[in-house]
Amino acid sequence: RTMTAVANFLDEVVLTGSSAEGPVHAWDVRTGMQLKSYKTTACGRGGLCKLGEDYLVSAQVSKNALDVWGLDKESALHKFFVGEPMGVVASSPDGAFFAAGSLTGAAYLWEVSTGKLVRTWPAHFKAVSAIAFNSDGSVLVTGGDD
Repeated sequence: RTMTAVANFLDEVVLTGSSAEGPVHAWDVRTGMQLKSYKTTACGRGGLCKLGEDYLVSAQVSKNALDVWGLDKESALHKFFVGEPMGVVASSPDGAFFAAGSLTGAAYLWEVSTGKLVRTWPAHFKAVSAIAFNSDGSVLVTGGDD
């Protein structure tokens, strides 16, 4: 199976990957053993990211939702429903914010501590295909298919 979303954790001890069909798996890269399987999530390329030290965020394109997972849990802790499919996600380096880009070109920004949607704006005319914070979290950059 082709891995289309990758996030590194715990000093590269655990690698989590997914295909668009799912599920997301967590692997110990030193032993090659599968540690967890997050069965009810699936995300495409760029649709999975680390959130702080203990969480994952995944974009559920088919469900118009974003899921927040604890690394030690096999079910989502929080689900954010949005009015359109999200394709890519990113979190700020300090884990205070996470952002998502939609297939229609909009960008969204959430505050993690409150779960509040801080802002949404039209970022591109076509799908947002890349999203990232800079190293200090002060700038959010998007790339699109336009």
